[in-house]
Amino acid sequence: MIASISFDYFSILKNAKKVSKRNPLSSKNIKYLKKFPFICFGTGLIVAVFVWLCTLVGIVSGSFSILESLVTAILVFLLVSFFSFRSLSKKIDIKSYKKLKRGVRKEYQIMEYCAKIDGFYDSIGVSTETNVKYLKDKKKSKTYIMILDGQKVYLNSKVYDEIKEDKKINIYFIKAGNIMVFYDYGRIKK
Repeated sequence: MIASISFDYFSILKNAKKVSKRNPLSSKNIKYLKKFPFICFGTGLIVAVFVWLCTLVGIVSGSFSILESLVTAILVFLLVSFFSFRSLSKKIDIKSYKKLKRGVRKEYQIMEYCAKIDGFYDSIGVSTETNVKYLKDKKKSKTYIMILDGQKVYLNSKVYDEIKEDKKINIYFIKAGNIMVFYDYGRIKK
């Protein structure tokens, strides 16, 4: 789970309670926070490989050299990665893991907040609570958007499958000076 870039920590801070310290870097969500920024590079790599395979036709016909082909693929990789990263960073707090590590070095507090789940949407903005059947099978890497008290949180399909029936969820965030980072969640025991 990763909070949106405009996640309003100050509105939930009023109703959050301080809990006993536990290392935030040992949370179950930390792997996802750590690897998420590298999704952009994967996208760039896939497009670059596709472009390189297309330039192989130019190599065979003699209009491209191998060096030009590789330079083109590298340039495409860098451009697609950069623009993917820029696009994601406008919506999602991509630097969550970095902020979390910086916050742990300081004196910090762990805050717990019981948030109401308003709904779930898939990455294209369609509510998951409708009866619409998809023509294609859902992919494993599908991204979902969870609305918590009117605010967006992005999550992967594994977390979605775990909490899709819940109406409320505990969220945990770290507060270290002016740094506040949402880093984990916990289901409310029934």
